[in-house]
Amino acid sequence: MFLSRFSYIFLCIIKAKYKVSLPPKTRNLIFDSHSTELIEKTFKNYKFHTLDTRYETINLRILIKAFLKLKFTYRGYLKEYIDY
Repeated sequence: MFLSRFSYIFLCIIKAKYKVSLPPKTRNLIFDSHSTELIEKTFKNYKFHTLDTRYETINLRILIKAFLKLKFTYRGYLKEYIDY
């Protein structure tokens, strides 16, 4: 069980794209890029930023900040991303 979960996470990390620049600070954050098009069409006057929650992209600066705060889980990474 542990080994299969570990191997899944390891493969996701290898396949992910990495970003080095910090994400833009916006008031509106969309979880998962699957719903981005619909929300952007509906709310045209708002600025959005999309948080990829399916291991598509990983922001290295946010990941390092999470590690420095001893948050070694994906949930910790997401919380740090949202807090930023």
